[in-house]
Amino acid sequence: MDEHVQGELREMPAQLLVAEKPTLVEAATRTFRCSGATAGQAILFLARAEGTLRASRVPRVCRRMVGSSGFDAYLRDVKTLLRQIDAVLAGAEPRLQPEADQPMRNEPPAIRPPSAPAARTSLG
Repeated sequence: MDEHVQGELREMPAQLLVAEKPTLVEAATRTFRCSGATAGQAILFLARAEGTLRASRVPRVCRRMVGSSGFDAYLRDVKTLLRQIDAVLAGAEPRLQPEADQPMRNEPPAIRPPSAPAARTSLG
């Protein structure tokens, strides 16, 4: 996806991660109940990994293998919905509603709900 929209990006995700690190650290410490130092290290690791992946050939190879026609259709739908955002924020109903009873094409079948409650982990 990033390879597909790269020309439209004003800032690279890695740059945003670094620039917004204080805000992201604050959100991560609350969400994941970890120290600020751990959250900061994770965000910088993510920024470096994102930059490395973007610089590699992997995105271009994936785009060549998968194609982009489905993604192009998705982008058109998103752009249509984003044009309505001001009206929606003002209280209007969105013109396109999700239809949960109609699976997307190529969507895997729904899985059964878990039979036991979720386990507690160190993350919450």
